[in-house]
Parts: sequence; structure tokens; C-alpha cells
Amino acid sequence: MHCYFISDNKFILSAVQELPRYTEGEYIFLCATNPIYREIQPLCEDIVVVAVQDRELRRRILHVPAMNSCRVIILVNIRRVSLRGLSRTFPWVFSEKMSLNTLSRILRLATRLPVIRNKVTERESLLFDYLCRGYSFTKMGRKMNLSAKYLYSLKRTTLVKYGLPEYGCTGIQVCRDIIGMRPGKNQ
Repeated sequence: MHCYFISDNKFILSAVQELPRYTEGEYIFLCATNPIYREIQPLCEDIVVVAVQDRELRRRILHVPAMNSCRVIILVNIRRVSLRGLSRTFPWVFSEKMSLNTLSRILRLATRLPVIRNKVTERESLLFDYLCRGYSFTKMGRKMNLSAKYLYSLKRTTLVKYGLPEYGCTGIQVCRDIIGMRPGKNQ
């Protein structure tokens, strides 16, 4: 099994290159600003850690069809580091500011779990697409023929499902990227 690290931050890439000292495995470190990352096709059940802050670049990376069969771990600028309550479904979302020791524990745990994805409904997909386009809940309600109250509840439930309930815009964008990873949605 390979473990890919893709980041647009050279400081993160240089720090995670110490990981082989903590955890066994074959590691591949890729700078997302270098076009070579596009040629990498992770195999089924590989681990892919994506620490890309550029929204569009992160979205393009996560929507590579091969990602659907990988253990994807997304590192973003949030506070969450705790492993308590960790979902058995991938992708996982954590803070990019965690220690190498914590990251190595996460990687060891990920290697022991099968690749299982959360089920994503078409409503969730549309909701987060509209949210990222800046639609109001009233406008989304009219377009989707649903109440704004129901849509707000669906948004909250989905953010909780991915461990992002209090992260506002970042949580919404990461959820949109995760939802777009589902099989059949990728081009």
C-alpha cells in the first residue's frame, strides 16, 4: 500500500517527509503546484492525504476517479484534531496543524479500515453546489421545491456527518468537494 501526500504548501510537504520514521509504508510526496501530480493514479485502497488550500485545485484533485477507491484524508485550516468519534467512512477531514505523531496515528488507523464511503443523496449534492454558488435558502427552496427550514436542516446534518458542523464556508466547500467524489459524479 502506498501513501500519497499532495500539498500546495512546501512547508507541510517538508514536514511530512519525516513520517517514514514514525510509520512503515511507501510514501510519495507531491507538490500540487507541479503538473506531475496529475499523472499519479493511486491504486485501490491506497491512502491519499490532500493538504491543498486552493479550493479549485483541491476540488480537481479530489474528483480524480481513482480517489473513489482510496482512503482519502483531507487536511484543511480548521481546529479539529481529535480522533474521538472518528467515522468509519472515508474521506476524513482533519486540521493541517496536527502533530506528526497524531498524523502517524491517523495513518495507522486508516490502514486497518476498509474503504467505505458515506451515501450521498442528489439533494445533498444540489444543496452544497447551490451554497457554493451563493444561493440563499429561499432561492434554493424554490428551485428544489423544498422548504428553507428543511434545507437548513439537511445542510447541518451533512456538515455533522463529515465532522464539520462549526466551520462555516470552509465546511461547505469541503463538503461540496467530498460529495463530488462519489462514483458517477466524476468526469
